[in-house]
Amino acid sequence: MSSITTTPSTPPPPRKLFGYGEPVKTEPLGKRLAPVVDKAQAVLTEAQALCQHVTGVQALDQDPGKDDGSRGLAGQIDWQASLIEKKLDAMLQAIDTVRRRL
Repeated sequence: MSSITTTPSTPPPPRKLFGYGEPVKTEPLGKRLAPVVDKAQAVLTEAQALCQHVTGVQALDQDPGKDDGSRGLAGQIDWQASLIEKKLDAMLQAIDTVRRRL
């Protein structure tokens, strides 16, 4: 019969980088992701400002008193605004994902 020896349940020693020096210290998850959240919020702020600009230009173009024959511009601006809105939605989802991971 073979006998099984058990080892005492002591915690393992702290991990060391390549076996040398001080033990490796890990930062809390929130501290590591905080810069990511800050950057995502800054990008969102920029995108919102751009969206407001596009909406303002579209409103000017659709003003009947400013009919200069460039109605094609309104369609182009509307298309760009829809693309920007999709990007904003994607950024909001990314920010929510990052926040949930915190």
